[in-house]
Amino acid sequence: MNKVNCIITALALVSIVLAAWGYSVLPQIVASHWNASGVADGFSGKETSFLFPILVVIIVILFNWLPQYDPLYKNIEKFGVEWNVFKAVFVLFMIYLQALFIAYNLGFSFNFTQLLAPAFAALFYAVGVLLAKSKRNYFIGIRTPWTLASDLVWEKTHSLGSKLFKATAIAFLIVGLLLPGFAIWVLLGLLIGVVVYLLYFSYSQWKKEKKGKKR
Repeated sequence: MNKVNCIITALALVSIVLAAWGYSVLPQIVASHWNASGVADGFSGKETSFLFPILVVIIVILFNWLPQYDPLYKNIEKFGVEWNVFKAVFVLFMIYLQALFIAYNLGFSFNFTQLLAPAFAALFYAVGVLLAKSKRNYFIGIRTPWTLASDLVWEKTHSLGSKLFKATAIAFLIVGLLLPGFAIWVLLGLLIGVVVYLLYFSYSQWKKEKKGKKR
């Protein structure tokens, strides 16, 4: 087990301990869903506290297990450092979300969306960093039929995708802190726009490459 996986395992244990402590101090009924304005609008039992470590453990197992069955696993090894960093950032994101959940239900008053903005920004920026270094594979990255068919299309699409995800992270951070009521809609709009454009871009680059080969 490498150092990063040791850190991720330790963070997963932190999430489990935090869930157990939260369960011991939280009221029987807790807020478990917040609307786009950051106001609680859904409630459940305090056992919801254990949902966070369960998700963390499941996702970490999938992150570590699935890529090993990729026919292009050797390519994943080429950006293993960035992939490991992303996994650590994702687990930290989940623990931060868990801490906000517990704090809110212990009576601390804050706008949930506003405090989530920095965490989401960090997560999407980490995605941007990962995309910039990723190599063609079937599990991680922008996997369209056209990026998977060509290393060149993969590189061009991921280079652009990296910039767009980093820009999305910065935009969401600014809107989330200044206008939290609109932040979720801005994020959804940006993500849909980025995904649609990258689909088009990868297809257009594949067509260009195909035409070039025919000449």
